[in-house]
This record gives sequence, structure tokens and C-alpha cells, in this order.
Amino acid sequence: MKQAERKFLFPQVEVFWRKKGITKAMKNFNQILLMCTMVAGLSLAVAAQKNDDQKKPPPKDPPPVVNPQPKPPPRDNPPPKKPGTEYSLYAIRQNTREA
Repeated sequence: MKQAERKFLFPQVEVFWRKKGITKAMKNFNQILLMCTMVAGLSLAVAAQKNDDQKKPPPKDPPPVVNPQPKPPPRDNPPPKKPGTEYSLYAIRQNTREA
């Protein structure tokens, strides 16, 4: 399969380049120009994404001052203990025997 030839806008320019042997130099120039354009475009994209003016958080109020109060003295009589699980199991057994 034959590769499609490149068509120029002005055929006279193409004939001139082929006579002078400038086609290879023009291909290199096109590649360099494309690379420079890509580097410039990427640089602009990175610069646009960079956020230099970051919003600062609002100032915080100073924390409140907490003065510890003295603890009350311990009670002389501790509160009575609640019945544990043994009592509830005993009550359940009593209910099942009665039924």
C-alpha cells in the first residue's frame, strides 16, 4: 500500500523545497515547533491549576478559661448495691417452678 503523500497549500513551495532539499529540515522544524507548543500549553495548564491565593481560615476565638472547682468530699454512707444477675436468675427459676 502506498503511503499518502502530503499535500501542500501551495504546490510551488513544495517544488521549491524538493529542489533545495529542505523537506527534512522542515519536518524537523515542525516537530520542534510542535514540541514547544505542547510545552507552553502544559505550562499554562499547570499555572492555571495552581492556586496562589488560597483562602485563609477565619480567625478562631480564644478558648474559654476553665477554672476547676473543688470536688465535694466523699460520702460516708455508700449507696446500696443493686441486686446482681444471681437475684434475677433466682426470680426466673421461682416463676418457672410455680407455673
